[in-house]
Amino acid sequence: ETYVEPSVIEKLKPGNRVAVPDFGDQGKWYIQRLTERTYWMICNGFATTAYVGYESVLLVDASNTVVPADMLAAIKQFTDLPVSTLVYSHMHTDHVGGSYRLQRALKKQGINLRIVASASAAREITAHQNNVAPPTKIIPDGRSTFMFESFEFIIATPIVAAHSAADSYVLT
Repeated sequence: ETYVEPSVIEKLKPGNRVAVPDFGDQGKWYIQRLTERTYWMICNGFATTAYVGYESVLLVDASNTVVPADMLAAIKQFTDLPVSTLVYSHMHTDHVGGSYRLQRALKKQGINLRIVASASAAREITAHQNNVAPPTKIIPDGRSTFMFESFEFIIATPIVAAHSAADSYVLT
């Protein structure tokens, strides 16, 4: 493996890893371009993936450590498009606990955040009374699709739990 400095311009090549500290500088966002439209972002040890559409940005996860103004400023490093959609990978708050704060920040900009989650994640959020913004679109468990602009995304929630009772992965 070769470690490279994070870049919002250069795509990460196979076999390379991004050279970022485990938790990095408090509040600092490290950003790595993955594909033409996809960016990996990490701050305070927790990651978010951003997908840039034609009109807006889709995020996968918003950690409870997220400061929305800082996150939105970090996104401005690679696009001026607004965030419109948040996808929950699962219900643990270290992945989605910043959703209410992000939702409120975007509401002040006149944006109603669409939140996509698997049926399992929605069920677990309710069962555990997690303090996260409720999903606005619930996707059936298993392998299902949802649209973001003109792009079809696959969200897959395996039946056998690994990390949580609602682990999901998102394919662009």
